[in-house]
Amino acid sequence: MLGQAVLLAACVSHVRRPLAWGTWLAVVLAALLLLPLDDDGDTAARGAARRGRALAIRYPTLANCVSAGLLGGAANLTSQLLAAGPAAPPLALAPIAHFALIPALVMTPVSARWFAALARLRLPTPASLLVDGVVGALVLNACFVAALSALQGLGPSATLAKLSSRWFVGMCLSSNKVWFPAKVVMFYAIPPPYWLLWCNCVSFAWTIVLATLV
Repeated sequence: MLGQAVLLAACVSHVRRPLAWGTWLAVVLAALLLLPLDDDGDTAARGAARRGRALAIRYPTLANCVSAGLLGGAANLTSQLLAAGPAAPPLALAPIAHFALIPALVMTPVSARWFAALARLRLPTPASLLVDGVVGALVLNACFVAALSALQGLGPSATLAKLSSRWFVGMCLSSNKVWFPAKVVMFYAIPPPYWLLWCNCVSFAWTIVLATLV
């Protein structure tokens, strides 16, 4: 617990705006939900983390949805803070809500079903990587664009225009620059029960980039 507190203090010490505390608080809450704590931590904190992990074990998809929502909202908030500069405009709350709701309600459940379907195919790891990098990338990116378009009030025709544009192709190619190396690590080094957690962590960094593209 002491190491986590030092890391949090180091991060926050570089933050200039008070609302950035929300970013790191969301990250810490998401981490405490699924990751173990050291034995030298406070008893109440250990108890809360233990209960959180018990719920995560009992309801893994729900736990991953919650952590994905926290990290998604925190990532968009971080991107706004990084782009603001010294003269900080008011924060846009709608994108923060969008990037929290979409991972929690759309991307994580779809990813869970996609990984389950991919496992049922029993493909060799290189083939799984290829299928995931092509089919999975198209499906997940299309779900993200469709969900974001719906939250932005765009109709089906506008959404289909986005999905059939060169912009969408470029988005898929750009996402694979981040996600393909991450999936190589995932398939070869991460146990399947932790795949969604790994994707949530990678998604935090990717969402910061994605928030500048959409």
